[in-house]
Amino acid sequence: MATDIQRNEITKVEGVNIKANHRARRDVSVDASDVSVDASDVEKYASLVMVVDNSAFVHLGSDKTKVIHFVLAIVNHMDFLFRQANIHVILTHLEIWDVSDKFTVTAITSDNLNHFTQYNKDIMINQNGWKHDNAHFLTHVDQQGGLVGLGAVGSICGQNGLSQAMSQIWSDNPLITAGTVAHEFGHNVGLYHFTSECICDDPPCLMSSYANWSPVRGLTDCTKKVIEDRCSLGKCSCLTDQPAASYMGATCGNGIVEKGEDCDCGQPEYCTNKCCDASTCKFQTHAQCAEGECCTYDCQLKAKDVLCRDAQGECDLPETCDGKQATCPLDVYLQDYQDCNSKTSYCYKGKCTKTLNEQCKTLWGNEADHSRTCIRNYKGDKFGHCGTDENGNFIPCETKNEFCGKVQCHGDIASHFIVFGRSRSTAVYGSQCRSGLTYVGENINPTMAFDGTKCDAGKVCQNQQCIATDIAKSTSKCDDRCHFGRCTNVGACYCPPKFKCPDCSRMDPNNIKGQVCSEQPSQTHRHHDGKLNWEEYLDLLTSNLFLTRWKARVTFKNRVSTGDTLDKYVPTKKIDSVDHAIDNLFKDLKDMNLAPTTTTTTTTTTTTTTTTTTTTPTTTTTTPTTTPTTTTTVAPLCLGAVGMINIGCRSKSGGTMIANFRNAMDWNNPSDSIEKMICDCAKTAKDDGYVGFGLVYWGECWGYSTKDEAVNQSGSTNCSNDQYNSCAEEDRICIGKADASYAFLL
Repeated sequence: MATDIQRNEITKVEGVNIKANHRARRDVSVDASDVSVDASDVEKYASLVMVVDNSAFVHLGSDKTKVIHFVLAIVNHMDFLFRQANIHVILTHLEIWDVSDKFTVTAITSDNLNHFTQYNKDIMINQNGWKHDNAHFLTHVDQQGGLVGLGAVGSICGQNGLSQAMSQIWSDNPLITAGTVAHEFGHNVGLYHFTSECICDDPPCLMSSYANWSPVRGLTDCTKKVIEDRCSLGKCSCLTDQPAASYMGATCGNGIVEKGEDCDCGQPEYCTNKCCDASTCKFQTHAQCAEGECCTYDCQLKAKDVLCRDAQGECDLPETCDGKQATCPLDVYLQDYQDCNSKTSYCYKGKCTKTLNEQCKTLWGNEADHSRTCIRNYKGDKFGHCGTDENGNFIPCETKNEFCGKVQCHGDIASHFIVFGRSRSTAVYGSQCRSGLTYVGENINPTMAFDGTKCDAGKVCQNQQCIATDIAKSTSKCDDRCHFGRCTNVGACYCPPKFKCPDCSRMDPNNIKGQVCSEQPSQTHRHHDGKLNWEEYLDLLTSNLFLTRWKARVTFKNRVSTGDTLDKYVPTKKIDSVDHAIDNLFKDLKDMNLAPTTTTTTTTTTTTTTTTTTTTPTTTTTTPTTTPTTTTTVAPLCLGAVGMINIGCRSKSGGTMIANFRNAMDWNNPSDSIEKMICDCAKTAKDDGYVGFGLVYWGECWGYSTKDEAVNQSGSTNCSNDQYNSCAEEDRICIGKADASYAFLL
């Protein structure tokens, strides 16, 4: 998937010496849609590694200082060009092969780029530990076919983290060579050569298919628009973090804010930032900040909780300003291998991965689908395999891994690849099968199943192997410990609004818009005492599930406690009916002004006196009076559900209505359908009576009712007969453990 730039005959165009090239465009797009997405209008930073081979070193006089100045001039001009598209190009490492080359450099451009790709992966990334967004190889060896550059289109921010290109030094003017290097970097970002839709009307232009003999002065509007569009789709997601330092060290004017600097907008002649003094790298007098997603156009910090990076897709998370820093917090997303796309895919690196069907459509067109009957990955040839070994031999796929190898497609599809490369077609069981072959670069192969692709239920492709997701997630530090939140890629929980870090199990009214926790959750699922804090849990229910955002800590009357949890509460006296139990709870809530009420005024009331003895309750009715009084009728208590909490209404007559609202509740704006379900549940409870309230554990006894009611309502298959009887003797109900916690109102 490389695109080249050639040197041919010199042609005069509008007074500028440029090189004409009439060859066909050769490029292939790398899909980078499976990574986290960023906003298109924020500043981005491309960290660059430059490698200068021995031929270039010798050509520049075998003088390291001269080489350094030559390279810095190239990078400074690249930065000047791409800043027009909000991308800062920063040199973080420079490697000069002053003694000998680290691999054999030939006149075959594609071979050189392939070797450099492997060198970038094995040495610069894995061995040296360099973290960079792009790598560029400079040589002075003449390349075949008049090529002076080659780069993989759209490789930057790709799934495998590899993006590289190469250029030949064909002019001693570093700004001329900078045009070639910037051109190939443009391909890496995702730019193509000019077309009828995007033309160069003021040469020299960066993305012309020929090399320019004059320095490129800027980017065309359509080039900037292409970059903006790609970034808005997440193709620039790795460019959001500013490098800690540049190769040049701490220098005012290098574009990096370093120790002792407030800001750095580059050289004064290029600086357009009104908040920064380019000559001193200090804020202007009125400024609190100079740039960043959390810095206003008036150079002031944005307020806390202002959205600075929206969630892009179901696998990404939003980030908000903290009110103290000008930059948006680190881009955080959901932990890999969580379900997405209606459980047909998994989250991977912040994006919902494409299904095998979708990958076929990318390769062959919209009519293509993945085919089980076309699978030939067991053959171990170039059109059917699970990767290569250390000697470059194709590895046949084991049966369990066949969906993680070469993508095999069928259907009424194109006769040739949509992308560049060779393809093969074979007929299998009457179906037109397709398998493709293309050169993109080391470990950049769109014809192989992507890492993160779902290969079976509960299984995912990883390095061409179909493995269980629980194995793939084995390094997680927060999996299954985030309660009402979600586990993230940084090992901490994301707590939605109203929930408290670090494990999202408690309430936090100050968490307005959700937040990624700064610390990891504890190893236990429960609080420090080993028990769920019932008051906090009820606080959660009353604040979010009553739809009117009540918030209180409810203390049940007529009960004594031997501990902090509901299962320790016992009745002080026998509750002789479900209605009695409901009345008690409504009275408790009313006393604390929690229960909704409706008030009516009457002109005539009847005073009723109730006298209770140790035997039979008696009621005496006195003479009616005419004094106006207000009668309060307690309305039914509406319980709802949020996150992983469910509500269950068990009626007095034995009927059951349970609604699971997981992932259905809008944290801030409950939908009409959910509200209707909740109110229907409450109406049923009012008419027929609730019988229990509590969190569900395996075979635990909950709630209070008559012994008969306890037996009648003990319908869970997780409770044994002995547990039924035991619960009944205590006037409780045995409720089995479910997939989530049920709440029952007493």
